[in-house]
Amino acid sequence: MKCPKCKHEIPNDSLFCPDCGCKIGDKEAQIKPLLEAAKCASDAEDYGKAFDLYSNAAELGSVDAQYELALLYKNGDGIIKDAKACHKWLLSAAQNGHVEAQFLVAEQYYYGNPIQMDKKAAAVWYQKAANAKHPDATFCLGLCYLNGEGVPRDDELAQKYFEQAEKLGSKKYADYLAKQSEQELIKRAAEIKNDLDFSMGKGCAVCFLGVILTMIVSTLCVLCFLSWFGVILCLLCSVCGVYITIHTATKIDEPKKRIMKWKESHPDDPVCKYL
Repeated sequence: MKCPKCKHEIPNDSLFCPDCGCKIGDKEAQIKPLLEAAKCASDAEDYGKAFDLYSNAAELGSVDAQYELALLYKNGDGIIKDAKACHKWLLSAAQNGHVEAQFLVAEQYYYGNPIQMDKKAAAVWYQKAANAKHPDATFCLGLCYLNGEGVPRDDELAQKYFEQAEKLGSKKYADYLAKQSEQELIKRAAEIKNDLDFSMGKGCAVCFLGVILTMIVSTLCVLCFLSWFGVILCLLCSVCGVYITIHTATKIDEPKKRIMKWKESHPDDPVCKYL
């Protein structure tokens, strides 16, 4: 048989390789060449071979192989996609201390894909990865405390983890800040639009409604009492109604013009994008 480390031929009954001295049956000695060969196969995009090699190393207890095998199942590289097998190997790697696997297991529990949603379990795994200073896991743990998901709500603790995530360079935290900023801009744009757009429209609508009601009352007066006063009032109201309708039609683009004018006077304001 061959030595798993140096590949030299050794007697079948040997306990040690006479060339490199490695112990036959030593898992570490068997795992290392498997990982090296698997990486070479993966770099060459020979995912079928990489899958076989990572599978052997994972069965021997290699944490890195378990994680890589999970990714192959997730992406369908060298094997048919299998979400449950992906979770199985991710969980195995996470339990053996692989930090990225701990974060991905937390994500699976948090979003309920491909397993049943469990925010409490998600918070536990986020905590484990955060303890190892994983940037995104630290942010997600803060979010759990902010929203009381899987842990008791604690705004101070949430802020603490957010600050840690920022220092660690969390991409998720940066996206979160950008989203918060965007929501603030949208809210401010709505307030500006409200100030510029609606006062005129509401005023015209109220005036027009008043004219319609007056016309109805006048018509009733004419029909009930045949009063010349009612006829004259009805005619006046009709003229006013026509005027207000024409005036409103000519002013229909006024809010847009006001917004354009505001944007021209505030060209560097980021809220312009949302107006």
